[in-house]
Parts: sequence; structure tokens; C-alpha cells
Amino acid sequence: MRDITLSFINALLADVDIYAKVSTRIYRAVLPIKPTLPAIVVSKIDDIRPNNTWESYSVARIQVTTFAVSDGDADDISGLVVNCLNLVTNTLLSEIIIIGVEDAGTFSDHNPGASIWIYHRDFKVKYL
Repeated sequence: MRDITLSFINALLADVDIYAKVSTRIYRAVLPIKPTLPAIVVSKIDDIRPNNTWESYSVARIQVTTFAVSDGDADDISGLVVNCLNLVTNTLLSEIIIIGVEDAGTFSDHNPGASIWIYHRDFKVKYL
């Protein structure tokens, strides 16, 4: 089964720099209760599939959220995610051909009660 979210998770898990920061703590859609930080969550926000013959590719919006105990770590990991995903253009990932990945922006969030820094970063992905 073609799974764009799993494709991105696998790309992030294979990146040496990201692995050095978060190990295998890359999750789909939700962060576990009482997680070890830093960690990453990958979510598919929406997925538009072609319904005509003019465009043969699909477009998905993927959000990658980094969680860390400091603003600097969350920002650094978010930057590593961008570096990794910029490299998957014109690449076969888990049965999906990634045509292009566009960084659609980021915003930071802080939960002082939980001492967690969060960076949400959106990507627009064209794929076959």
C-alpha cells in the first residue's frame, strides 16, 4: 500500500544526523504519553489526488513536528528535517515517487507547563 506518511518517516529514520538526535523516536500523527525527548511526529494534513488527465501527480501536505526540551534543540532538529526532505526530490520512497518537496513554513510553540519546545513545519509534496 502506498503510504506517503510512512515514506517520510522512513526517510527521516534513514538520515544519520536526525538519527543522532532522536534515534528511532519518530512517530505517526501523535506523540506517545510521557515521551522521551527529543522526538518527531509526522502527520498527513491533506492529500489531493488527481481527478482529470491534465495532472498525473498527487499533492499532499505533510506536517513534521519536532519536540525538545530547549528551543535550540527543537529548531536544530527542524532544520535537519528540512535538509533531509529537500534531498528526496525525484526519489523513490517506499513505492512512492517523490517529484518535489516544498517547505511551506514553520512556527514555534512552547508549553512552559510541560517544559517542551515544539516546532511545526509544513511541506507541500508532489508525488506519483
